[in-house]
Amino acid sequence: ETEENSKSRLSLALMGIRLASARMEATRLGRDVVSLQRNAGILSFEVAEERLRDLNRYHLAAGAELWQHQRMRMRYTSELTSIQGPRNALLMSSRIKNCFYNHHLVVVPVDATKSPITRWRTEILYPSILQTKLCPGHDASSLYGRELVFLNERRQTPRYLYFHFLMALIRIRDLKDLGWQDIWARYYERCPSLTPGRHIRQSILAALATHFETADMTAVESWIADYGFESPLRLTGGEVTEAARRLHLAVEDVVSRGEEEERRGRDKWEEEVERRGHGFRCWMEMSHIK
Repeated sequence: ETEENSKSRLSLALMGIRLASARMEATRLGRDVVSLQRNAGILSFEVAEERLRDLNRYHLAAGAELWQHQRMRMRYTSELTSIQGPRNALLMSSRIKNCFYNHHLVVVPVDATKSPITRWRTEILYPSILQTKLCPGHDASSLYGRELVFLNERRQTPRYLYFHFLMALIRIRDLKDLGWQDIWARYYERCPSLTPGRHIRQSILAALATHFETADMTAVESWIADYGFESPLRLTGGEVTEAARRLHLAVEDVVSRGEEEERRGRDKWEEEVERRGHGFRCWMEMSHIK
């Protein structure tokens, strides 16, 4: 398969993901509307239940379609390459490079809520280096909040820059650099990127092992857990079976309670209809007597 075909298939997968996600959101809103109409008495319980069943089928179909497109995206995406590969190279002067590799400077998204991330800016972690001269007429303060300029559409893999950002925070805490608490506080509630996944955790694990120059991975895993970068939970076969059993029972309980509440609501609605109908009949009889 040619590179152009792979790119086309990846584009189709991304468009399919957006379309399937929109369909799932539409069915969610549809179910909310039907529930409100039922509770307001606009729809009878029978009609509302039928519409909800149809919407549930549409929702499940959209979810299956979304998974197919996700699988295609994973197959054709180029993000599976190493985060330390040449495609993530950043061109910078030697002095700026020293700030970057010494973790005095990090690169973060301009807007981490947008996907895909295409705009990046620099942030200085240490205020003490803001007056450091980088070249004639320019110091480090000119880099603070400055957006990066790219000459084409190619961008670094977001997880590479996020990996560097995390390693910078870990390093300054490990070395107990002056003012590291203030830096951590700055990003405590303003994480500039996504939550680290399995790949990031593995990369950090390897980097920390190199940093500590140790083969004792237990010590490194303990260090990661202490600072909030715990590795995924591993379960034995028996634990997986027990977890699945408990999940199944919990789902059955939720479904049972939902059906019971729906039945009680239907009975209440029918009683209300009967009561109003009885009142109307009494009024008609009294009017006839008069």
